[in-house]
Amino acid sequence: MSIRAYRLPSTDSVSLEEFTSLGWKILQLSPQDLEQTARKLAQELGYPLTQEGSVVPYSFKDAASNSPQMAREILAKFAQSSFETGWAVTHEYIATATGGGQFDVEDTISKSWIHVELPSSGALVRVPAGAKFRVSFDKQNMNQTGVAFVKGVLADANVIEAKDLENHSARKAYLRSIGQI
Repeated sequence: MSIRAYRLPSTDSVSLEEFTSLGWKILQLSPQDLEQTARKLAQELGYPLTQEGSVVPYSFKDAASNSPQMAREILAKFAQSSFETGWAVTHEYIATATGGGQFDVEDTISKSWIHVELPSSGALVRVPAGAKFRVSFDKQNMNQTGVAFVKGVLADANVIEAKDLENHSARKAYLRSIGQI
């Protein structure tokens, strides 16, 4: 399966160029190339890869294998947040993902959601700080494993709930970066 992206509630395809114009980056790669490509991109973007907490393995498949910080700070907050309204994060990150998965990204231009399906073979996703998205913790996502490269450190990253998003500085910076304000 290749990467699929389409508008909800329809199934109108969304091009990678359109997706990229929203500040996101997504690539389908072989599992062997994922981490090396993600690390190279993170270095090019100035991520502090030598700081503790800037490179964080994660697993939806085996929650016990996650660092306590990843489990407590990020994944638990995602699980507690509303899928319907979505959320954002305070720090940009790049994640590798194998095992498949799906999520929705807010299209700030059309005021709709874009549904993204990742192949089980592997993908790389760059998530901009302040961009609203939602991930369901359903069977299809629970096989996902990978490595997150945080622009900063995980200890400083927070989940921003939808109710707090519009006035948050990360959201304002995101909207400026894609020409929405």
